[in-house]
Amino acid sequence: MSELKSLSTAVLLHISQILNVPLKSLVAAIGLLDEGGTVPFIARYRKEVTGNLDEVQIRDVEEKLAYFRELEERRETVLQSIQEQGKLTPELRARMGGILEKTLGAIGYVNAGTVEFLMDKDGSLYFIEMNTRIQVEHAVTEMVTDVDLVKSQIMIALGERMDTVLRTKVLHRGHAIECRINAEHPEKFTPSAGKITAFNVPGGTGVRVDTAAYQDAVIPPYYDSLIAKLIARGKDREEAIFRMSRALEMFIIEGIHTSIPLHRRIMDDPDFRAGKLDTSFMEKFLARKE
Repeated sequence: MSELKSLSTAVLLHISQILNVPLKSLVAAIGLLDEGGTVPFIARYRKEVTGNLDEVQIRDVEEKLAYFRELEERRETVLQSIQEQGKLTPELRARMGGILEKTLGAIGYVNAGTVEFLMDKDGSLYFIEMNTRIQVEHAVTEMVTDVDLVKSQIMIALGERMDTVLRTKVLHRGHAIECRINAEHPEKFTPSAGKITAFNVPGGTGVRVDTAAYQDAVIPPYYDSLIAKLIARGKDREEAIFRMSRALEMFIIEGIHTSIPLHRRIMDDPDFRAGKLDTSFMEKFLARKE
């Protein structure tokens, strides 16, 4: 039985008020998440888990559902990738989508949202949280589905029907990796504010850069250190890694420290290339370097 069922009525009422949904609907949604014990609402502690599964949901007012997933195999501020090598199977996709379709329907949720899970070594899923928005990792999903998620959520908000937003079945093609290019020291992880004296972004087939930075821009010390997202897509994971490595070599940012050298080392790491990844990867990676 889910630990949430031991919460007081006052706490559940407070949560329902924050979410602006009826208490009855919230309780029903919690029950659906815990249905059959397959997706416990409270994530149990695991020393090593396979990774984060982010499911981007888009709902229209008629409760039609399209869902996408991103498997993040990284520490939160470092790296994201779509993983299609046996871990995220079609059966698991269907199971996650079915449960979340019922859950979001129970609370009357409309538009995009990102639902996060943990997966353990046995393939069991543990619900973490839901963000009622698209997250920074959405680019990897867009690269393998050719769906513009930002445009889609705007269209849904304007009242468009799902069959207008998504005119064809969503298909997953290839593998995508995203590196967060942060203004921080690649070894100490300390912030690096200052003026960008040179800024050259990479290009080529399967490479995408999302950024608002430019030469002579000033990175202030007050905000998030993210200055660019570098995404590479390939027909498989090996090609995606190759394209990402090449793009990182081409990416030039001078005047401040960035995480680019760290990403280059990760792309060359034997365990990363072999897909030996879990949530402890970065700790092990940094320990090997020492």
